[in-house]
Amino acid sequence: MSSEITVQDIADQMNDYIGNYTTGSIDLGNRMRAINRAIEYLKRYMTFPSDELVQKIYFYEGTMFYNLNSDFNEGLTLYYDTVANNKVVNQWTYVPYAQILTKVGLRPGHKYWSWAGINGKMQLVIYGHNLNQGQIIASFDDLVTGGFVGQNDATGLAIDTNIYSEGSGSLSFEINPTLGGTGMASIYWPTNYDFYNELQNSGIFNLDVWLPDGNLSEINLVLMTDSNDYYTLSATEFNDGTAFSAGLNQWKTLAFSFNGDAVVGSPDIQNITAIRVDFVLNGSFGTSTVPDFRIDNMKSVIPDLLDLIYLTSYKGTDTTGATNKIFLTEYTDIPAFGNFFPDMIDVVAMRAAVILAPQILSNTSFAQMFKAENERVIGIVGRSWPRKRTLNYGKLQLSRR
Repeated sequence: MSSEITVQDIADQMNDYIGNYTTGSIDLGNRMRAINRAIEYLKRYMTFPSDELVQKIYFYEGTMFYNLNSDFNEGLTLYYDTVANNKVVNQWTYVPYAQILTKVGLRPGHKYWSWAGINGKMQLVIYGHNLNQGQIIASFDDLVTGGFVGQNDATGLAIDTNIYSEGSGSLSFEINPTLGGTGMASIYWPTNYDFYNELQNSGIFNLDVWLPDGNLSEINLVLMTDSNDYYTLSATEFNDGTAFSAGLNQWKTLAFSFNGDAVVGSPDIQNITAIRVDFVLNGSFGTSTVPDFRIDNMKSVIPDLLDLIYLTSYKGTDTTGATNKIFLTEYTDIPAFGNFFPDMIDVVAMRAAVILAPQILSNTSFAQMFKAENERVIGIVGRSWPRKRTLNYGKLQLSRR
């Protein structure tokens, strides 16, 4: 017989409480929802040892939003994965995410973090600089010196000194979809770069773009040793996770990564002699010439590996213990608190019983026991494992009550 505490143990205790107050026809779904709600209630008052998890995140300077794990509930602490980098001057400071977006009150040279769901998904929001700086690849301030050439459907190249993201200008161009017949517009220029450091250290390439039309399937960065040997790095959305169509007529940033890159021939990453940016049109682009595309400020970024300690929404696992579950759905599921606080079975069962049969509170003896047991658990267990709050690295974690 297994000694592992399961949802069945909670359900049996709950059934004992509601036996005289229901007809016994409550289905599995209702019982499971009540047990899940009861566990959620207690998780708002205390942090079980199993509630804290770590997500490793590569931070790229200039990229503000990072997708969080699906079980993310609340962030606690952000710090460098390399212990030696966790110095006072490198401390990550938590602020409300709106403060990062507006930059109000942020001190130059300091690093800030938060989280938000404003892009339709939970994301870490970061503002700061990398410990190791990458390379400035193209500023797009001078057409002749840069050697920029339009290819395929790109035409009308010019330096725009009125609208730019960095420096003194940007490269503007038109896309004429009937010009090249390739379904893409390309900007090409000769160069001489060694990107070995970027390849070996999970580096990315950032490029600021101004899109008047979002009907693009992807934007590719091609790093060429020659015409037969090259890497193709693709972006299908902006670096904040939003679609091309959601960022028209404003400066947005693309992030190109070696992850999932296509390699043609045998390119030499230490001998990149030319770069090409391909704007690949989709079927909705149309046949008319569209002006006012712009690119600016291309650079490489060497990331820092960060550790985010966060509170998880997982309540337990399946019967094997291998699959984490946000919602417990079977009597054989294993609640996470079971191995740490088996005495909480009764508290969860009582609250679940009240959810299923609120009339049970009319029983004075049960109501008094329910109140006393809640106060005992929250008071005693909660003092040992209080609900933690978001904090800055090196500070004490205080209860949030």
